[in-house]
Order: sequence, then structure tokens, then C-alpha cells
Amino acid sequence: MELILMRGAGIYTHTFTFPRLVLAMDCKQKKFVAHPNTQQIVEAAWCGDWHEYKIKGFTVKLLYPIARIITLPVILIMCIITPRHPLVKHWSIPLNKMISHIAAYVVFLIIIFIESNMDKTNQKRKPPNSGLEPVIIIFVIGHSWNIVRMMILSGPGRYFQNLWNWHAVMNNMMFLLTFTFWMASYFDAVHNDQIDLERKYWHHLDPVLIAEGCFAIATIMAFFRLTFFCRLNYYMGPLQISLGKMCADLAKYLIIFAIVIISFSAGCCRLYQYYDGMVKVDENQIKTQQVSSFVDFASTLKTFFWAILCMAPLESADVVIENLPGESPDTTIINTHEFTEAVGYIAFAVFEVLIVIMILNMLIATMSATFQRVIDNLDVEWTFGKTDFYLEYMLQSVTPSPLNLIPTPFGISNFLLLMNGGKISESEKKLCDEVDSKTEDLEYPALMTHLVQRYFREKDSAVATASEMDIFRQEIHELKVLLNNIIEGS
Repeated sequence: MELILMRGAGIYTHTFTFPRLVLAMDCKQKKFVAHPNTQQIVEAAWCGDWHEYKIKGFTVKLLYPIARIITLPVILIMCIITPRHPLVKHWSIPLNKMISHIAAYVVFLIIIFIESNMDKTNQKRKPPNSGLEPVIIIFVIGHSWNIVRMMILSGPGRYFQNLWNWHAVMNNMMFLLTFTFWMASYFDAVHNDQIDLERKYWHHLDPVLIAEGCFAIATIMAFFRLTFFCRLNYYMGPLQISLGKMCADLAKYLIIFAIVIISFSAGCCRLYQYYDGMVKVDENQIKTQQVSSFVDFASTLKTFFWAILCMAPLESADVVIENLPGESPDTTIINTHEFTEAVGYIAFAVFEVLIVIMILNMLIATMSATFQRVIDNLDVEWTFGKTDFYLEYMLQSVTPSPLNLIPTPFGISNFLLLMNGGKISESEKKLCDEVDSKTEDLEYPALMTHLVQRYFREKDSAVATASEMDIFRQEIHELKVLLNNIIEGS
């Protein structure tokens, strides 16, 4: 099996240990990937020589990243000074690389949590000055370099097939936007000299406000990435995989939702514009104000959007006309526009039936079917997702962000190899060609011959078994007919 997985002929392979496994992942050959023989090879490569990790308890495994935080500087120093040390080799196995990356990421999350919870009551029109900003910038630069590195190693096409990689790119973009607006707020404060201006007087597009919004979104996305590591757990992994597939279902239905909402908003956007702000006083002196539902496109869009979640006010379709002067100063006339109100109510009711009763329930049914499909094929789906996780960390660097910004001997050699298009020296190439040639000429053809023969043997055996079953059924049928004849004759 290892010989098959490491077969690299005809595949973009110089960065992957198991090229055929990568090809199987790309072609969605889930049964092949989840086969016990395949998983035995993958698990051996994942754990390396650290066999004790498998028998550790769940609590102990959770404590490993916390303990690794202390040893990260030691790992970096040893990778620089003694890159061939046995400990460095131990830290280079994919499992240890994952623990190191989780440890560094936990530190990053703690830092951005502290930054996000800083008191903003007396904040001035300038970038935050907690002292954590340079650390966050260094971490994000390290994450950006890791994204570029992984994109080069796996290729842009394969890299962006994974939705989590899109998440990482967008998360980093939000952090970079935050840094950009921090800079803009600094220059704005220097040139305009309005640092002490109170927040309530700020422009709605003030750079500080935009930076805070971008940082809030980036922090949410950064913490949400913790679900990515749940894929390794037997119980949480299928839930995480189901969540990803449900997001794909939701994306399909969003197009239908958007078309329906825009259709109704386009028709009703100015239907109640004239009545906006009107207040009616009835005979009991109770005031009723017109709801700003169908007065412009933005408010109509907002009304229909919240109607999907059944959170739009019931009075959204009411038409309120202010009191008209009567024959005397003490009397007023209450007018009604029943037809306009009827059109609004019918449109609102049809929208609710179409979206809430029909399309929303279709979405729920589709998500339920997706979840059930994952649960019914639990072992295969979870193993396939776990293997994709393994392959990613087989390509990751030993030192996580931001330590990956510091050059190491292995990092420099790998970078030079990438800059050379993945080519190696002539002597190494000759040696590798000799080994590959020997494998292709002897082991691989023999293995393929054996597998083909086994396939035909199993197929012939299945056909023979089917033929024997047909003969057996025929004999039973003849015996049944014979018994019926005997019974009828007697």
C-alpha cells in the first residue's frame, strides 16, 4: 500500500509524501482514502515515532499545546543551531507540528481577546496604544507568510479547494484592513489635530470606527477557526464536517432568497413613502405612527430580511394617515387607503408563505438530509476529512507563526528548492532516478500484476457463487413442483 501511495508518476508531486493519496483526495475517492490499509500508512506518517500519544487521555492531549507554549522558543533555537538533532526530528512529525501551531495560535487568540476587550470609553481619535498592536501585526505577518508558503507548496488550485483556506485568507485580509485604518487614523490625527474630539462627534466613516469594525470581524473569524481542529475528534469531527456541508447547502439557497427578497423589495420599496412619519390619533386619543417599512428600498429590504426570521413587526403593512381637518376646529376626519394597504398586506403575506413556509422548510429538509448522509456514512466521511487535515500538517513548517518569520537552515534550503522550481542537484537527481527506476521496473509492476490477478479471481469467484445460487434456486423450484404434483396425485 505504501508503494502505491508514494507512486508519483504523472502527478505534481515534489512537495507531497503520498502523491497518490493526494490524487485520491482530489478525486473524492473516499472509500479508498478511508480503507484500513491506507489509514495504517497515513497514521504511521502522522504520529511518526511518538506512539505513546495514541494511548493518552483526552484531558492530557488538551494540555499538550499549553505545555508546548513554553518550549516554542527552544524549538526555534534548536532548529537554527542543531537542525539534525533527534529532538528536532521528533518535533518535525506532523502531529508535533500541529501541537506547536495550536500552541502559538492559542497565544494569538489570547492577545487579540485582550486587545478586543480594552476600555474604549475615553479613546481618542488615534490608533489604540495598548502595546499589543506590534505583537498582533507580527503574528498576522507570520500567518500571511504561512498562507503564501502553503499556496506555493500545494499549488493555488488545490489550496483554494479547501474552504478553510478561504477562511484563513479572508481573516488575514480583515486584520490587514484593520492595520491600514490604524495607519489612516494616525495620519488623520496628525494632519487634522482633532485627537481629543469626543466620539459622538466623529464622522460615521472615521478610520478608527472602521478599524474597530474590521478588528471585531477578524477576531470573530479567528476564534471560529478553533472548529477546524475539532475535525480530529471522533464525536466533534462529523459535526464539523456536517457544518461545512450545510454551509454549502445554505450558499445554494441564498441565491433563491436573494432573488425573492429583491423582487418584493423592488415592487414595494416606495409603496408607503407618502405616509412616512404620519401619526393618527383615534377617538380614545391613542396615537398610531406609520412604520417605516415600505418607504424606501433600504427599509423595505430590511423589513423583508427580518421577516425571514419572523422578526418583522406585524404593523409593517399598515397604512397610517394623519388626521384630516373636519368641518369645525374640534373635529377631525380619519381617512383610510384600503386598496394600498391590501396590496401591502397581500405582498407581505405571499412573501411569508413563499419564504418561511416553503423555501425555508426546503432548506431545513436539505440540511437534515445532508447531516443524515454524513451520519449514515460516518466512518468514511470522518476519516476522509481527518486525512485532509493530516495532509495539510505534513506540509506545515516546524515553527509556527510568528516564529516562522525567523529563517532556519531547513527553511532556507526548502525556499531555495522552491525558487529553483522544485529541482534538485544532478547527483541527487541521478540517485533518485536510479531508485525510482528500480521500483518501477521491479516492485511496482509486480504489485500491479498481483492486484489485477486478485481482482479477476474475486470477480470469477463472485460469478461462480452467483451461478451456484441460480442452480440452487432452480433445484428448489423443481423440487417444489415435484412435491406439488405428488400432493395433487394423492
